[in-house]
Amino acid sequence: MAILSSTAEFEAYDSIVSWTTESVDIVTQESVLGGYPGNKFLPKRELTREEAAQLIYNLIQSEQN
Repeated sequence: MAILSSTAEFEAYDSIVSWTTESVDIVTQESVLGGYPGNKFLPKRELTREEAAQLIYNLIQSEQN
């Protein structure tokens, strides 16, 4: 699978743990996760219920496509 997106595009790139970058690349490429406004990815921030529901919905949609 070619990675079209990159964790390096996020403003908080340094806060993404190195062993997770490939997974973050895949979920952003598949539009499961997109980060926060201002091109921010906040890996240590807790998800709200709304964000968790959206993540699950996006994951299901990516599996159906």
